[in-house]
Amino acid sequence: MSRGIAGLLQRASARHVVWNLLGFVVPAGVALLVVPSLARRLDPDRFALLALLWSVISFYAMLDLGVGRALALRVTASLATGRDDSVGPLIWNAGWLAWFGGAPLALLGVLSAPWLTDRLDLASPGAARDATVVIRWLAIALPFVVHGVLLRAAFEGARRYELVNLLRAPMMLATYLAPLGVVTLGGGVVAMAQVIVGTRLIYLLGQLLLLDRLAPHTRRPRRFEPIMVRDLVGSGAWIMASALVSPLLLQGDRLLLPLVVPLSDFGWYATVAEGAMRLWMLTGALQPVLFTRLVTAAAEEGPPPTEAVRWSIHATVGLLVPPSVALLLAADPLLRWWLGPVFDPQAVWVIGLVLVGVVAGGFSQVAYAVLQSHHQARAVALLHLLQLPFLGVMLVGGSVWWGVLGAAAAWSARLIVDAVLMWRLVFRRVPTLRAMSGQAVRWGLVSLALLIAAVWIGGPVTG
Repeated sequence: MSRGIAGLLQRASARHVVWNLLGFVVPAGVALLVVPSLARRLDPDRFALLALLWSVISFYAMLDLGVGRALALRVTASLATGRDDSVGPLIWNAGWLAWFGGAPLALLGVLSAPWLTDRLDLASPGAARDATVVIRWLAIALPFVVHGVLLRAAFEGARRYELVNLLRAPMMLATYLAPLGVVTLGGGVVAMAQVIVGTRLIYLLGQLLLLDRLAPHTRRPRRFEPIMVRDLVGSGAWIMASALVSPLLLQGDRLLLPLVVPLSDFGWYATVAEGAMRLWMLTGALQPVLFTRLVTAAAEEGPPPTEAVRWSIHATVGLLVPPSVALLLAADPLLRWWLGPVFDPQAVWVIGLVLVGVVAGGFSQVAYAVLQSHHQARAVALLHLLQLPFLGVMLVGGSVWWGVLGAAAAWSARLIVDAVLMWRLVFRRVPTLRAMSGQAVRWGLVSLALLIAAVWIGGPVTG
């Protein structure tokens, strides 16, 4: 009987992951097709402003600073224990937090737009005027975007992934297709900014309209409760610490390298590294599903969700290792075609090193979900804080002595160490899932062996 229930749960988790994959992959595929067309139709300054729009709004999505994960945890636990009446106050107070924190920053952005425009190096006629308006629209978007991110976390906490992606995918598609429509009709980058921000507002309203799908009467607005807000922020404080450090851990090589190696080398290195890291999009679809499964199991005080963790480890291997091996076996001709005149034979070794780190990071993501769901965010945050100075030393030494290869090796070595230490924490802090640490180690060693073989076979062609 228990095996039958486990099978049903695994099928449900697989369905949720498929929804998330569709929500990520379809817009990403459209973006790959649309961006080159926009680059040809806009002058360099206007295209740079459009890229600024996309980049800043993506950055806004990270500004929940741990509150989104804390909200997802609370919503999952509330629904699992039959406390549906607490879901509405949780969601609305998280929303008030987004507005109380975001509205003053939005006002500051609107007022400082002319000053920020003066800091930009713009050459096209009228570009400065367009930049000021675009920056103001970006500032206005801040509370909308953060509120939308928090509501998405609530939907994920309720395991309504079909609603998450039925709302998110059209919004993401419009983010790339709407500018193409605007430029086709003769509009400019200001109209693109208005449409993109308007799309985010429609997305937020759609989420609000569907809140009753999470629990009865959730859509009805609730008053601001400072105690509940403090509780949300407090429970997400250590998650916030990880959220602040993680960008430096993941992007530190790209911050340092321009100061150490020739800019031409940095250009192809950053392109290769960013392209390889896109594989995390696949496992990003898995992590929220595992997290809510684990929180639900803990709230219901049922048997440990061993099968869910085992399934997640296997899914991580299946999602990351085959495409990584395929990329490495065809690395030389693929990179020669993709990078064109800036291709360097070292790029083949760089993508091999980076993909090793990407796969290790996938294993870390599973351990991260396990630890957070068992209230071990403090241990994870301290681990990340301790890694930061060591990564800095390794990056400086590696890039000074071995250039881009040294930086790639340091970046991946940090991720391998992180995966080992995270699963060590699982072994020590989550006794019911100790056996899964051994599973992760075994599959990690198999994955590493396959990647090393693929790197060796697919090395740069000489002569």
